[in-house]
Amino acid sequence: MPQRTGVMALPGEWRLEPVCHVNNGASRGRCASPALNFRPIEPLTRQRIPRAGTSVAIKGQPIRWIRAGARAFATRLARRLLAHPREHRLGYRLLAAIVLASTCIALVATGLQLVVDYQREVSTIEDELNQVERSRLASLANSLWSFDDTGLRLQLNGLLQLPDVKFAELKAAGGERYAVGTRPGLDSVTREFALHHEQAGGARLGVLTVSATLDGVYQRLLRKAGLILAMTTGGTFLVALFIFSLVGRWVTRHLEHMARYARSLSLDHMGDALVLARQPGDLPDELDHVATALNDMRRALADELKRRGVVDAERARLFVAYERNRGLLQAIIDNSLAMISVKGLDGRYLMVNRRCAELHGKPVEAFVGKTDYELFSAERAAPLRRFDQRVIAERTALQEEETIPLDDGPHTLLSAKAPLFNDKGELYAVC
Repeated sequence: MPQRTGVMALPGEWRLEPVCHVNNGASRGRCASPALNFRPIEPLTRQRIPRAGTSVAIKGQPIRWIRAGARAFATRLARRLLAHPREHRLGYRLLAAIVLASTCIALVATGLQLVVDYQREVSTIEDELNQVERSRLASLANSLWSFDDTGLRLQLNGLLQLPDVKFAELKAAGGERYAVGTRPGLDSVTREFALHHEQAGGARLGVLTVSATLDGVYQRLLRKAGLILAMTTGGTFLVALFIFSLVGRWVTRHLEHMARYARSLSLDHMGDALVLARQPGDLPDELDHVATALNDMRRALADELKRRGVVDAERARLFVAYERNRGLLQAIIDNSLAMISVKGLDGRYLMVNRRCAELHGKPVEAFVGKTDYELFSAERAAPLRRFDQRVIAERTALQEEETIPLDDGPHTLLSAKAPLFNDKGELYAVC
């Protein structure tokens, strides 16, 4: 007699096989009253299947070209980033600022996304538990009312097939207890459902407890956070490199060119006008304004240097004329037979001629910056100072006889003194 076996796999090491005895008669293909037998599960052979995304070696010349090009690009990029960091501080600071700001924004956005995903995952678990209440309680109540232990265990094991559900327990009103799975820790969502049956008059037959762990939620969120951060960091770094390249091409190299141009300028050589190494645009930008300002400054400096050259030439001509006139005047004063001297308002000698120095028996250099009291005795200096003060007080030229004791004896001289005024009419000396 042939047998047909339908197999229903259960978690664990045993499976339930309803065995049907089928006759060749009218009952072919049907099981009138299947017998339930428990048999150990034979180990299943697992076929190795390549995972999705597994790299497969592809041979061919184009692949080698792509790899070589990518390697060369990465090498050039690394050399450019590491070459002369002190000379490109602006670009590196900009790169660091972009990466730092983007990383902070990515962390905040990832945190918000994880909070939203966590709430959605917990809401999904709550919906699954609500689905248990709507679809499983009636069947469990029927099995509990009919004392179908096998059906109860099958349905409890079926609850473990739900995502994140790790523990299910049914406590009957009579004290029986059916539990499957492992009770999770504190990070879990637990719901209790009361079982009722119509034939029991609405009395409670027992309590179903279902616990779903959040470990799977945390693992999924952790994987998602790592993926988001990796993608965000990679994208941010690529964008930062792109901006770094644009800044280097559009700004930094022109600033360096301007710096070299400014260093090449000197008072002796103002050079040509500054021209940026780029195509001129329809409207001037900030770099054009800076270049124009440098050219205007160069032109203004050149004009000022030219004007100062003319002024310096005129000043040199006047100085030569002044020295010539001064030499002529000094020659007249030194060769005069009269005693000529000039004193300040404080009585100090500003100049004397050679005749005056010879009569007093002192060199010309001994008089400059000294007073009569520092050069002569008090009785000899007093009348000289009184005459000077009269001229200063009356602000007019005076003439009188002075008896001056000299080395060869007293001399009576006719002395004439006059006040000297500057361009503003201020008295500043006595001659």
